[in-house]
Amino acid sequence: MSYTMKNCKVELSAGGTTWTDVTSDSNSVTMSGFELQTASNSVFGQSKVDQTVGGYAIGTITIRAVYTETTTSAWGLAHTAWVNRTNLYVRWSPRGGTTGQYRYTSDAGYVKNPVWPVGEDGPSMIMSEIVIETPFVTQAAVA
Repeated sequence: MSYTMKNCKVELSAGGTTWTDVTSDSNSVTMSGFELQTASNSVFGQSKVDQTVGGYAIGTITIRAVYTETTTSAWGLAHTAWVNRTNLYVRWSPRGGTTGQYRYTSDAGYVKNPVWPVGEDGPSMIMSEIVIETPFVTQAAVA
């Protein structure tokens, strides 16, 4: 079966325990980084290299969210975390977050860039890109 992100539920948290639903503010979740760190070395007399595996590289999760001047919006939570240099957690459930569906939850991270409003003249809503740098994301079923 195929799924889309149409029903995705997105939440943010300052402490990882109390979550604010920012689904109605958001329209995109993307990730980069988190690569498996590897190294290789050639060895005398071998035609192939030896490879070792380390941890995961740090990664980023980017949420596109509507600019709204409220403290409980995605923009407000991200702006506060960036200004205060405090943690922000993100979690999302592509299928909506009901029991048994997968949810992806970040470790504590930091908002890397200011989320000041920018854009062009016209009817388009102001969309902020919230870039959260975090060490890891955990997949679990919603209980």
